[in-house]
Amino acid sequence: MKLTIAALIVLTATVASAQAKRMSGGGGLSPTVAATWEAWDGKLDLLVLWRGAAGWTKSVAVEGPGYPMRVHAVVVGGRRLELRVENNVAYIQDQSIPLQGVNVLMLDDVDQEKARVAGTLMVEPQLSLRGDPIMAIITSSTLLTDFVGR
Repeated sequence: MKLTIAALIVLTATVASAQAKRMSGGGGLSPTVAATWEAWDGKLDLLVLWRGAAGWTKSVAVEGPGYPMRVHAVVVGGRRLELRVENNVAYIQDQSIPLQGVNVLMLDDVDQEKARVAGTLMVEPQLSLRGDPIMAIITSSTLLTDFVGR
């Protein structure tokens, strides 16, 4: 299955502190999926895949995680949908998702009134130094490839 990268926008910020490098970004991966992510010292801390109906990513505004607060957000249909991370738990709308042993969240129906957690996953956290590290993670997992490709 070949993934098409539509309107890929990568926003990268690096914050250096006490030998730790923080990177984060976001963008559209397909007509149905956008991503936000954060990494520390070249290792993925959290990848959030936001999926809605075909075409919703054409006008999506993606905000990578802020610093020092860990907030991932997308703006869809004039509504800001926010995922906040505190003490290894992610919160979105009225849902809490424990992140113990998890570094990928798959959210579905983000263009609807109530987003839902479609799944969680632990992937190899080391980011690739070649090409697009987020696409490398996605294509290394059949589950993620299917989620993005639908």
